[in-house]
Amino acid sequence: MSDTDQSVQVTVLIPKDVYRQVTETAAGEQRQIEDFLGLLIAEGLASHVTVRQIMETVSAQYRDRLKLSKISLPVLPSRTSSPEPPRIMTLPSLSK
Repeated sequence: MSDTDQSVQVTVLIPKDVYRQVTETAAGEQRQIEDFLGLLIAEGLASHVTVRQIMETVSAQYRDRLKLSKISLPVLPSRTSSPEPPRIMTLPSLSK
């Protein structure tokens, strides 16, 4: 089975400055633009999945820690408590 049997042609609109950057980078790496764009998309998807997996793992670990410590952390301050009034600070004068 050839590469073309496993590929799908797509049309994408991208800003000219992004296209310019793609063409310059592809030329620097001696790649065809189409091949380079395919590589960028594949690498971007792989890194997106990796970041998502990391965030899900960290989130699960944090939830587990909260369960173990049995601490209830409020997201917002309670409305029943009265806020502390603002403090006014007086700074020393800089003029002599």
